[in-house]
Amino acid sequence: MHRLLGHTQKLTPVEAWGETLYVRRMSGLARECVAAELQKETHAVSVRAIVVRHTACDQSGSPLFSDDDLTDLSAEPYNELDKICTVAYSLNEMTAADIEALQDSLKKIASGVSSSASPAPSEGQ
Repeated sequence: MHRLLGHTQKLTPVEAWGETLYVRRMSGLARECVAAELQKETHAVSVRAIVVRHTACDQSGSPLFSDDDLTDLSAEPYNELDKICTVAYSLNEMTAADIEALQDSLKKIASGVSSSASPAPSEGQ
């Protein structure tokens, strides 16, 4: 089984910020980190910054950004982040519904609404 591991790395070049960088598939852990990042109480970063943080890499597949870069990434021009995210969404098979769910989570967190505050289905009847 070991020989099967690690064969999912596919790097796709993309031009952003006047340079060629690469976008990689997210690992299972990275995908969960994206979801976890959106659950943080103090949240001042964009969904696109989070996706870029977990997918942008150099030619060898090493990440270009860390969690410490999220605030700065969020301040970058939308069109530059979007170039990377468009490729990342496709490469990681993220559907429009996945992206909308991420954005909805971010909006709820920003407004202070928790999904745990919603009544259970049986409570509404």
